[in-house]
Order: sequence, then structure tokens, then C-alpha cells
Amino acid sequence: MTAPPADDRERRLATTTFERNVVVTAGAGTGKTTLLVERCVNLLMRREPAPVRVTELVALTFTNKAANEMKARLRDRLEVLAGTRAAPPRPGEDAGTEETGALCERYGLTPDDVRDRAHKALADLERAQIGTIHGFAASLLRLYPLETGLDPGFREGDERLLRRHFDTSWGLWLDGELSSTGPRTGEWKQVLARFPLEQIGELAQGLCAENVDLETIRRNGASGDSADVLGKWLRGLEKTVTDLIARHPQQRKNEQALAVAREVVQSIRSAPAEAVAVDPDDLGLLQWKPSSVKG
Repeated sequence: MTAPPADDRERRLATTTFERNVVVTAGAGTGKTTLLVERCVNLLMRREPAPVRVTELVALTFTNKAANEMKARLRDRLEVLAGTRAAPPRPGEDAGTEETGALCERYGLTPDDVRDRAHKALADLERAQIGTIHGFAASLLRLYPLETGLDPGFREGDERLLRRHFDTSWGLWLDGELSSTGPRTGEWKQVLARFPLEQIGELAQGLCAENVDLETIRRNGASGDSADVLGKWLRGLEKTVTDLIARHPQQRKNEQALAVAREVVQSIRSAPAEAVAVDPDDLGLLQWKPSSVKG
């Protein structure tokens, strides 16, 4: 008989604890997807406070490949419980006996109860929100297109709307900045001598993805407190990056990118105060004076 893993108790708690949030940190190939599938199954089978319908589940990941694998593995698991798929049995056991028996004991169910719930979940599985983060966000936008100001016919993964909005705003701002009467002509000459405009545009678009409280920065900038607000935001970014690096010390591309990001944030924080300015008229635009950049 195969011995249970050393962290079997923790795994079981992660799949059966529902009254509070559960965070699992583990490396690749350690069974995180299996644990998530088991948690979904336990939610479907529990008695208290009430079983969750599969259409009420939200299970998200980052890529379509991972999402498809997660849904396929949940389908396989439900088919075993429903009796429509045979699972490789252990010696002396019928297929699915151990899994069904454990659920019956844990939640006070009969084998027929387990099979019935598994059948119902399979029937509605394609309606469950098991997919990618952007896919789930797209479904919410389709439900509330008027509130979000989007075309109800937009397609998931179609980033043209966001890109169009950015291009329009970026173009209008550049028209004023690069005109002969622009407020920062000297600074722009120094920046453009070192970086192409396309690269600066990519940086600006990336900054748009950060959750910056522009309204607060603009409001405090008008009252002279912008440096403190900006410094607090930068300190928060640095702490987040440092925590991520501590949790994931591997030297993969992601970790290397995090290290570079931390260096950038630290260089901005250590720059002279006059090197960073916030213009309230630019809705909290971070202006980096190139004269303060070394090398």
C-alpha cells in the first residue's frame, strides 16, 4: 500500500476548509491542480452550510492550457464518482470505492447521493466558471456591458478596445508634449536621444496596468503632498516585489524580471526629491526627469 505524503493532513485541510480563505504555496508538479480539483469536489458534496452547485464555482488560472487541464481533470473525477468512468482500483477495492466512501463518511451521504450530485455537476459543467482570469473578467463585462461602456458584442481576449483607448489618450497627450510649445521640450530632447518613442510608449502602456490611485495622487499633488503619496506607493511596490522574490527564489525569467523591477523601483526611490514630480493636470502622471538618470 502506498504511504500517504508527509503533508497529507495539510492537503486534506486545504480541500475541506470552507469557513476561511486558504492559501497554498508550492512548487511546480507538487499537486496544486489536483488539490484544487479535490476542493471543488468537496464543495459539491458538502452538507453544511450547503452544497455548492457547479455553476456557482469559480476556479481560475492564467492560461487556456492550464484551464482546460483543470476542467478535464474535474470532469474525470466527477465521472468516476458518477460511475460512468472506471478508476484504477487498489487491490481488493472496486473502482471509485475509496473516493466515494471517504465522501460518504465525511459528509454523511449515501453512495447514491454522491452519484446523483456527480451526475448533476457533469450536466452543468460547461456552464461553470472554470477558466482563465481574463475569461472570467470578459464574462462579467458581457453581463454588464452598459455599466462598463463596452460594446456587448466584444470578444474575449480582444484587447483592441483597451489598446484603442490607450492609443487615443497617449496620442493626444503626446501632441501637447512634443509640440513646439510643450512644457517639457528640453526633457523630451534628452529622453528621445536615448530611447525611441515606441519604447517609451510600451513603458507607458505597461504603467497603465498598475493599480495606481491616480485620483488620490492628483488630489494630494494639488495640495503639495504628492511626494509622500508617490513614495508610499513605491514602497508598497518594492515590498511586494521583495516578498515575491523571497517566496520564489528560483532563477527563472520571472524571478529575474522581478529582480530588475525591484532595482528600478529602488533607483527611483533613492533619486533626489526634485527628480520625481507629479503634475496634477496630467492625472497623476509620473514624470521622470532624465537628467537624474545615471549611465
